[in-house]
Formats: sequence, structure tokens, C-alpha cells
Amino acid sequence: MINSEDLADVILLGHELDSIEFKGPGDLSDKAFLAKVARACLGMSNRRDGGMVIIGVEDKNPSASVGLNESQIGDWLDFDNVADALHRYADPAIRFELAQRNLPGGAAVVVIEVIEFEEIPILCRRDYTGTLVTGALYVRNRHKPQTTPFPTHEDMRRLLDLATEKGVRRFLEQAERAGFAPPSASTTTDLGLYAEQLGGFA
Repeated sequence: MINSEDLADVILLGHELDSIEFKGPGDLSDKAFLAKVARACLGMSNRRDGGMVIIGVEDKNPSASVGLNESQIGDWLDFDNVADALHRYADPAIRFELAQRNLPGGAAVVVIEVIEFEEIPILCRRDYTGTLVTGALYVRNRHKPQTTPFPTHEDMRRLLDLATEKGVRRFLEQAERAGFAPPSASTTTDLGLYAEQLGGFA
């Protein structure tokens, strides 16, 4: 999770990063604003190592951000309510953590740290006119720090590689639990040495 000092450094850059998207300020109860936050979270969830969506920082002029008021802070730090709100737009559910941080001037913001998908990429499950499309696969664009429903071939390859790695890892874990553990490195080395000793007799 980013700390306030590192956040200050990002603010000084004056723009978003591949792993960080700015949103806000806005209310959790504002459906149009929530849809934009959900879109950003969908993109981060389909990114290797996930990413962060920072509520209360202006994307066009981060250094001029005024942060969130006390009511907004309370709403965005309510994990259960935020989880329910995001789940309306995500299938499977987005995994995340929440934290309050402060801008260089002292204003408070909320950081949604989004964790990469657990097993399969996360799809949008509900439309919101002009922002979200049911069934769309949102990703972070590799060449520009933005969330898009139109993955390039590079974006799609990265996503498929990540999903494949998770699938292979899951298969190996299941095989090990079932008693079909892969041969150890020492076993493989012993077999190689044995074959070498046999030489022409093999």
C-alpha cells in the first residue's frame, strides 16, 4: 500500500501511472462516479500485481486536488459498502484493501489497492451508460495510463500469460494434494547421473 510520502511523489509527476489511477473527489452514492471507479478497479484487477485507484485526486491537475470531505472519507473507508458497490459491476468479485492517505497540503484521500484476479480475469457484469458495458474485459493500456475495454494484442497476451500461470500453479497444487507431486530436483539429477554412467549400455 502506498504511503503519503510516495503519494506526494506521484502527485509531483502530474499524471497517472500504469499502476495508479486518479478519481475524484466524489461520493460513493453517486452512481455515475461509482461507475468510473468500478471501471478503474476492473482494469487494475486484470493487471499483473494489481494497482491502486486513489479517490480524491484530480486526474487532470493532481497538484490542485482538494481531497475528500469527512463524509466522503467515511463512506469510502466502509469496506462492506464499497465491496457491495463494486460487486454490482464485477464478476468474479474484485479483491481490494482500503486506506486513508494525505496529500502534501494535508487533504485526505482514500486509496483502493486492487489485487490482481485470483483465478480468471474479471469481467464487467452490468452496463452503465457511457462508462461500462456488460461482458467487457477492462485492462490497463500498456502504452498509456488509462483503463480501456479494448485490449491490444500485447495487453491480451499479458493477460493470457497471467491467467495461464495461475492455471498451471493451481493444477500443480491440486496434483500435489492428490499425491502426484512432480519429481524433485535431486531425483532428476540422480536419474541423469545414472544415465550418464550407463553410457553405451543404455
